[in-house]
Amino acid sequence: MRADAERLAPEHALPQPPVEEAPLPLEQPRPLRRFRTLEPLKHRDFSLFWSGALVSNIGTWLQNVALSWLVLEITNSPFWVSMVTFCQFIPTLLFGLFGGLLADRADRRKVLLVTQSLAMCFAAALAIVTWTGHASVATLLPIIGLAGITMAFNAPSFQAIIPELIPRRMLLDAISLNSTQWSIARVFGPAIGGFILKALGASWAFAINAASFLAVIAALMLIRVERHEPPTSTGMRALFGGIRSARQSPAIATLLAVTAMVSLFGAPVLVLLPVMAKNVLGLNAGGYGTLFAVFSVGAVAGAITTATVVRRLGMRTTTALCLAVLGVLIFAFGVSRSTVTSSAILIGIGAVYTMAVSATNSGMQTSVPASKRGRVMSLYMMAWGGLYPIGGVAAGAIAVHLGAPATLRLLALPLAAAAIGVAIFARKLDTVVPRSRVVASAS
Repeated sequence: MRADAERLAPEHALPQPPVEEAPLPLEQPRPLRRFRTLEPLKHRDFSLFWSGALVSNIGTWLQNVALSWLVLEITNSPFWVSMVTFCQFIPTLLFGLFGGLLADRADRRKVLLVTQSLAMCFAAALAIVTWTGHASVATLLPIIGLAGITMAFNAPSFQAIIPELIPRRMLLDAISLNSTQWSIARVFGPAIGGFILKALGASWAFAINAASFLAVIAALMLIRVERHEPPTSTGMRALFGGIRSARQSPAIATLLAVTAMVSLFGAPVLVLLPVMAKNVLGLNAGGYGTLFAVFSVGAVAGAITTATVVRRLGMRTTTALCLAVLGVLIFAFGVSRSTVTSSAILIGIGAVYTMAVSATNSGMQTSVPASKRGRVMSLYMMAWGGLYPIGGVAAGAIAVHLGAPATLRLLALPLAAAAIGVAIFARKLDTVVPRSRVVASAS
């Protein structure tokens, strides 16, 4: 009894060494439920953040359509249109590590308030330049590049703040919903953008996008998150902390590799989509828009079912299947000469592509402590968004010599090889999210 009293008395407790926060715990066996992806929306902070991001991303897609069309009208050059995408995404590769370090050192909510406000200012600058008749490559591309740099610092905090908004057991569902809102925005944004572009002009599209940022800024001002502990390392050691974590964790390294493969060899489908629509399927601009829309509809379906699939199959099986099916569908798209068949295939490509990147996102979020999450997620954004323009440019260059259909068939080969590699060798992914061990509900 005396020993127990001494053990329980606070004044006799021995000082304990600091222990680094553990990664998010894996879900325990629980009663079987068919679908619970929407549950995070019941939580006030996540619901506010999700809704604000949805409005803002609709504005972003609206602007992307108007921007590409405006640059094409000014230059009549596909090269300069591709440079719009390049300027938007290449800063993620150049500044992603710094954005990740900022996400771990600073208050992520405040970081997002600053970056979203800057992005709003750049959208307004595009509107002013266009309204005043000064729109040109020399004026538009620098603004786009600055906005891209802002997003490089925004993205890691945007990803890393999600686990702070919901109970940890709902993280898979929250990430699926985050991918869903991005995909929904990709469905409605271009459609609204096309209407505004025709009715009001590009300047109004840019202005509406600027106004859309107010939704996510208002949400960020209303939510409350706990301040995470910053990393104890400094200098270059802190900057490369995410890379060090990836080197020390085979699971994180594998998830990053899967993301990179999907971005390099899966995402170029969208780059080649206009060529396939016009030269292979014989469609006009409206037909191309329809193909893009059906891809986006598939993306919504893939995003919202990701959490359920990952729970049932486990992370290794899910990622291996996504890579394999994506390769098969891209090959089939390269073979198809029917608009109906190609549309059906694109729905599948959109679903599997989005499921793959959403699954790897959730896997990395559950594999690292909060103090490193920003830096690890910056690597994810570099592998996904940063490699996208590189894969697109490479696919475009190959298509010049071989044609778009043959290029698509070639893209399927590395995806198939990666699927085999993950299925056979990536056993560490079973420790991230294993195959579900759910039990039937007693009721």
